[in-house]
Amino acid sequence: MTSTIKVNNIQNQCGANIINESSNTITLGASGDTIALASGASQTGLVEQEQLIGIQLQRHQLLLQFLETVFLQTHQVVHLV
Repeated sequence: MTSTIKVNNIQNQCGANIINESSNTITLGASGDTIALASGASQTGLVEQEQLIGIQLQRHQLLLQFLETVFLQTHQVVHLV
């Protein structure tokens, strides 16, 4: 025998949402909460914070290179730090 539970929200005893589903977006916890996996568990499909920071740094470096190229082509002397 199988059972199905259908809900949009799961709340703690204080009434704060622990799990919320809205418009095909599932939210775990709230701002400031920590989501922890049990020892031995693993996660997939999520970007690690270090990877996200690396991607952001690459974008900033590309933008700086682009701006430097534009300024050099317009014959203005600009030094980017």
